[in-house]
Amino acid sequence: EVASLHCSSESSVLVGRDGSVWTSGWNEHGNLGLGHTDDSHTWTKVQLPPTAFVAAGGAHVLAIEQVEEEPLLLPK
Repeated sequence: EVASLHCSSESSVLVGRDGSVWTSGWNEHGNLGLGHTDDSHTWTKVQLPPTAFVAAGGAHVLAIEQVEEEPLLLPK
């Protein structure tokens, strides 16, 4: 289940309700977080610990790890 979707000019990032992060799109600078620079035309899971917040910009994605003591920051 999708908790939030974030879009930049060339790529998209979604966060699952379980804190998983998935990316798709342009990846010339490795901005999808997949460990390579090949573009991704399908949603690909990023190997990260549970994530509380994501932001996407022109050629970057920022992910903030969920801390056990704090609730997951999700829209209701």
